[in-house]
Amino acid sequence: MIEQSFLQELQLDLDLESSQRLSGGDTAQAYRVESSGGPLFVKVTERPKPGMFTAEAAGLGWLSDAGLTAPAVLGVTESALVLEWLQPHPASPSAAIQFGRELAAMHSQPVEAFGVAPQPLQNSQRFGWVGDVRFDYGHWQDWRDFYAEAWLLPIGELAHRTRGLSQSGLTAVTQLAELLVREGIDIGPPTEPVRIHGDLWSGNLLWQTHTASIIDPAAHGGHPETDLAMLQLFSPSNLASILRGYQQIRPLDDNWQQRTHLHQLLPLLVHTVMFGSSYGQQVERTANQILATAR
Repeated sequence: MIEQSFLQELQLDLDLESSQRLSGGDTAQAYRVESSGGPLFVKVTERPKPGMFTAEAAGLGWLSDAGLTAPAVLGVTESALVLEWLQPHPASPSAAIQFGRELAAMHSQPVEAFGVAPQPLQNSQRFGWVGDVRFDYGHWQDWRDFYAEAWLLPIGELAHRTRGLSQSGLTAVTQLAELLVREGIDIGPPTEPVRIHGDLWSGNLLWQTHTASIIDPAAHGGHPETDLAMLQLFSPSNLASILRGYQQIRPLDDNWQQRTHLHQLLPLLVHTVMFGSSYGQQVERTANQILATAR
C-alpha cells in the first residue's frame, strides 16, 4: 500500500480506495491507485531529488503540446507525481508507424536553443534529471558545444568519480569531446534544436490502440538523432515500423546511422553512473571506436 502521507501531500480532491505496487522503476516506487474518479498512476519517493518530479511533469506537458501522446499530469510535489492511468495495449505495426510520424512531427518544430528546459521551467528551474543523473539546462546555439559541455564532460567525470568509468575511459570521452568541439567529428547536416524526449527507450513507450504514449521524459532542447539513437540502443521490437513512420514525415539522410554511436554515449554514460562498470566498458569501446573513425 502507498503511504497516506504522499497522497495527503498531493491534495487530490478524490476518495482514494486502494493501491497496488507496480514493478519497475529505478528512481521511484510506482502504484496504481484506485479512486472515486477511476484509477490513477502515482510515483513516490522517500528520498526526493530536487525538481525531479516537476521536471518530469513539465516535460510531459511540453512534449504533449508538440504532438506526442502523454498522460495528463494531475498533481506533483517534490516527492510524488500523479498521472492519469493509461491502460496499455498490445503494440501493433500501425500504432508504431503512427508514433514514428508523431515523433518526426515534433522533431520538425525548432526551439530557441540546445539545452533549453521545458517551457514551464525556463524561468524557475536550472536542471533536470535523466534517471538518477542530474543535468543542467542552458542555452547553446551549437550542438557540438552543448553535447560536449552539458553531457560528455560533466557526466563522464561523474561516471569516473563513481568508479563506473576507468581513467582510460574518461580520457577517451574527454578526447572525443575536445575533437567534437574542434569540428573533427562528423555530426551530419546542420540541425536546429528541437524538443526531444531525452530518455526514449522501449520501456518509456506505453502502447495504446493507435499510437504510443511517452512516459518518464528527460525533455530538453536537443538533437533529434539523440532520441533515435536511444530507441536503437534499448529498442522495441517494432523499431522498423517506428522508423518507417518517422521517415514519412522527416526523411533522414543516408548516413544517419553512422552517427548513432555518438548520440548513444549520452545514455551509456548515464547508465554507467547508475549501474556501473559494465556500461563504463561499453562507453570506452564506443568512444574509442568513434575516435578511430574520426582519425
